[in-house]
Amino acid sequence: MQNLRKKLLAFDKKQDIFLFVIFLILLAQFIVASLFFVKLNKKVERLETLASDASYAANQTVIKQEELETKIEQLQNSNMILQSQILRSSVRNNN
Repeated sequence: MQNLRKKLLAFDKKQDIFLFVIFLILLAQFIVASLFFVKLNKKVERLETLASDASYAANQTVIKQEELETKIEQLQNSNMILQSQILRSSVRNNN
């Protein structure tokens, strides 16, 4: 009976050590996964910043394009007015 108790206690100790080792392995995996997700989160934040910067640059490009189109339109209108004035002037000079 005493022998059986010793064997059971030894088995319990081995089982406890085994469970503790498994716990340590799981803890290490959790730590590695946490570090991975922290690193991944930093990369996601960086990508969000880059996307925001790209969006801002695209918006600025559209604004500049609209400004240039407006200036081109104004120049075309001025050109038409000048051509009209030149035509009137040449008609007057011919008469």
